[in-house]
Amino acid sequence: MSNFSFLKEKKQYRDFTNACLEAENALVVSPAVSAIQSRRALELAVKWVYRIDSAVKVPYQDNLSSLIHDRNFIGIIDEELLPLMKYIVKLGNVAVHTNSPIKRDEAVLSLHHLFQFIAWIDYCYSDEYT
Repeated sequence: MSNFSFLKEKKQYRDFTNACLEAENALVVSPAVSAIQSRRALELAVKWVYRIDSAVKVPYQDNLSSLIHDRNFIGIIDEELLPLMKYIVKLGNVAVHTNSPIKRDEAVLSLHHLFQFIAWIDYCYSDEYT
């Protein structure tokens, strides 16, 4: 049973459901792959929020770092989520751009942070977009 399996029942989340599931499943293969997949899932989920929430508009640069640091985005999320998202981005970037080993505990923490953000999405948007 996956921590993200609840997403499969909610078609409005199909844009990032598989990415979340793949990030979790990749942990068995490689912590680095899981970290990369967690970053990918986060990016898809963040872009989903931008697409469906009229309170945020895509900034001039639409890379993940710009999206999560946009003041309007920060204004709609719970304040404790930004450091969690920054961790996912940083670990994913380390996995992609360096030869540094990614520890299993780091990848698990990244997945945990991803779950926290996805749970926030579900809490805020599930009733409105079902």
